[in-house]
This record gives sequence, C-alpha cells and structure tokens, in this order.
Amino acid sequence: MDNKAITIKADDYRFPTRDERKAIYAAEPELRPIGFDFTSPLVAILNENVLVKDAHQRDNLHWWDNCLQNRIYNLSQAYLNALVHFQRGIPDDLNDFEEHQYINRLQFDFYVETYYYFFAVTTDNIAQMLNIFYGLGFKETSIHFNEKFATVLPANVRAEVERFFKSTRDAKEFRNSFTHRYPPNQVDNRSGVEINGDVATFFSARGKVIKSSDFKNNIVTSQRELANLLDSLRTLLIPKK
Repeated sequence: MDNKAITIKADDYRFPTRDERKAIYAAEPELRPIGFDFTSPLVAILNENVLVKDAHQRDNLHWWDNCLQNRIYNLSQAYLNALVHFQRGIPDDLNDFEEHQYINRLQFDFYVETYYYFFAVTTDNIAQMLNIFYGLGFKETSIHFNEKFATVLPANVRAEVERFFKSTRDAKEFRNSFTHRYPPNQVDNRSGVEINGDVATFFSARGKVIKSSDFKNNIVTSQRELANLLDSLRTLLIPKK
C-alpha cells in the first residue's frame, strides 16, 4: 500500500451481516459459564441451617458466574467482529493493500486488541471463582490467573489449568504486548542498540510485526482452548445430579 492519505467514510463501517454471523457462529466453540445456581443466602441460613460461610460462598460463586457470562458475551462479540473483518479481506503484506481493504484492517486491529483484553479478564474471572470455591484465601485485588496461582489448586484442577496455560501462551504474550509493550500489530520501525562492554552496536529499524493471519489463527485456537477449560471445570466443580 502506497504511503498516501486514505479517507474513511461513515458508510465504510458495516456491522456483520446475518450470513457472516451464521458462518462464524457455526464454527465458534460454545463458551458457557460454570453454572452455579442462585440461592438466597438469608433463606439458606434461616431456613436450611446452612452455615454463614457456606451461604456466603454459594452467593459469591453465583454472582461471579453471572459476571463470567457477561465477560463471555463480550469476548464472543470481539471474536465475531475480528473474524468477520478478517474474512472480508486483509492481506498479510502491507504493500498488497487496496484502499477499500483498509477499513477491514482498521476494524480487525481494534477487535483483536479488544479480544485479548476480554480473554485476560475472562480468565481472571475464572481465577476468582476457583479462589472462592476452594477457599484459597486470596484477596480479590491480588488474584492473577497465572502459573503461581495454579500451584495452590488441587491436582486435578491444576492439571487442566496448566494445560490451558501451555496451549494459550501466545495469547498471553499478545495481550501483554498490547497492554505493556510496543503494539505487536504495528510495524516496529524503532532503532535498537546493543552494548557489550565498550562496544555499542546500532541496529536500524527491523520492521517486525505480527501478521494478521497469525492473530486470526491464535484467536480461533485460544477460543477453543478456553471452551475446553470451561467444560473441564464444569465437570470438576459442579456435582452430577
């Protein structure tokens, strides 16, 4: 794509069509919350002789599960919009762009970054629920869904969580890059310097960038792995009736 001004009009922004939605939904893995039912804590305490701490646990698990449902919805919308705009046409080589494709890249980049944000907060939501379910004692403000947190989980749950971490390592790296580092979807034209003793080596811009197709493939993989984790946790945390 030539280095020239491109005008984007309001009409260029198009919501996913019904057919585009159907195609994405048909292939998207199903994401569902864990399924903790609501029980009034006061009713449980007064009428069912449930201990206060147990009624408190039930209530908190339900409302965190409700929050998880909302996170899942937002994540799925970011997934949908990212994939729709990718399928409308985004060349990996920036030099191959046609002007009419620029809006696709603009929208895709926005929803990719949105996806990784909601991917992170969704998994942290899961950590909050595990903390409550197993009575781990972490403060709500100090919980992060990472390898250190996994070490205090029961062995069967830890195995599922560690498998998830391994299969979504790139997604975590992308999220950290968007949040704390140079955006991985922008061409890195910064110079660099390496200092080894008294010798300084200067590097010109290397133009490093993650391809749109790599983001798209990672989003599809990450969504599937999250669905698998939720399915596994649902089996482990909710007793069969």
